[in-house]
Amino acid sequence: MDIWDRNSLKKITTVEAPNSSECSWSPDGRYIITATLSPRLRVDNGYKIWHYTGALVHSQNIQELLQVQWRPASVELYPMRQLSPAPENAKSPTSPTKPSSIKAGAYLPPQARARGTPTVDIFKREEETNNKVQENGAKPAGTPETAVKNKKKREAKKRREEETVKETVDNTLIVPPSQTSPVKNEITNNGIPEVVNSIDMAKSDSTQQSTSNLSETDKKIRNLTKKLRQIAELKDRQMNGDKLEITQSKQGILLKDLHGIWHPSQPNYISMICASKNGMLTDFSQNLNGPSLPELLEEKNISWKAYIENYPGNGFKADESDDKLYVRKHNPFISMNNIRKDSTMVSKIVNSKQLTDDIEKDDVPQYVFYVPNINNNGEKTNLKFASNFLKNEFIPLVQHLLTSTRTLLVITFDEAFTYIDFNLTNYNHIYTTLIGPNVLNSFTHNDDTRYSHFSWVPTIEVNWNLSSLGNGVDTDRASTVPLDPNLFL
Repeated sequence: MDIWDRNSLKKITTVEAPNSSECSWSPDGRYIITATLSPRLRVDNGYKIWHYTGALVHSQNIQELLQVQWRPASVELYPMRQLSPAPENAKSPTSPTKPSSIKAGAYLPPQARARGTPTVDIFKREEETNNKVQENGAKPAGTPETAVKNKKKREAKKRREEETVKETVDNTLIVPPSQTSPVKNEITNNGIPEVVNSIDMAKSDSTQQSTSNLSETDKKIRNLTKKLRQIAELKDRQMNGDKLEITQSKQGILLKDLHGIWHPSQPNYISMICASKNGMLTDFSQNLNGPSLPELLEEKNISWKAYIENYPGNGFKADESDDKLYVRKHNPFISMNNIRKDSTMVSKIVNSKQLTDDIEKDDVPQYVFYVPNINNNGEKTNLKFASNFLKNEFIPLVQHLLTSTRTLLVITFDEAFTYIDFNLTNYNHIYTTLIGPNVLNSFTHNDDTRYSHFSWVPTIEVNWNLSSLGNGVDTDRASTVPLDPNLFL
């Protein structure tokens, strides 16, 4: 975190406060507080107070810290004085440790580590002695025969791939012999137009050219040709009746500029069904008044269900399940009074296992809100874990539903990982994609329009011609996601 002088526009200092989830100035403008709060992080909770010059004046570690804020007090109670030394318990995490000057040596058994022990000399490193160690027994074997064969196979395969790519480039690009400089040529591969840079014919004619000697232009052409060949292969497979995965199908739009609207999680979930935070600013359980999307769906007899992983069912109101995989903060429906007090609507908040039964019975509702547990959504694991769940479990479960031209799958996150981001144009930026038969592939069509979680309710209102919650999208929020008017109707 950089601190600048507002008048002179000069940088004063830089403060290192890793893993902080809270940061604010004191009312008098002399100090800054940074804190790591729970439940965002369950470890290393505590707070630090910094002087505006960058000096650390106080540090306090706390087992579980939920909130921190400045207490109002008169400025006269805290006159200007010389800063005290940094607290001892805060020096270790902020001060860089000096690397050890002791040179690493050979391993010494415990009995040989005490100083003055006569046996220590036996275990001195070989390079520290002038005695040559005599090699006894058989000499180490050379490279295994199997490894040599595998290496030759890999090299041969690499050469074949380079020759194939080179032949494809030579057959695809036609450059007049009189040309001496690169030009633009439009090519067509299986009906896919692309504009690429032509390559130097002298290089393309050389059969001895290796990958490491290719120019940047040649590498781009090689990669492009490889992509075109892969697309052609997928088209051939599709024509032959092979079933492609969703990740290979031409049916995705990437929303490149969609943002969460708050930190932490719960306000984002509330916004997805209310088009407003509805006063929710934290992850603490809170019962909210006001209308929400399910009420509009009920008015129009649009069927809906919320499928939530590890949800105990029966209107469960506690903060988390016994296995701690379900958390209430990710279930916005149970926080709405109008839903929670209606037994019919409560019965439509179900455990995610119900989705499998509904698919088998061909009884999937028109609107589905699916919430993974805190492991499968990556909150307590990582992005790779969440991606594997999506690819190996969820997508195969719903894939056949996406064959309908009246189905759209929206994959999104609640919030970004970073809490403190001074780049307001990129604040809380999250990955979101739309998947369905009637949308384009994300490699050929990216939507750059700015959206947020406020966009989902107005989008659904327009699609099904619902009533309005009165929280329509305005210039301070985001655009309505444009959909095919015949997609769901």
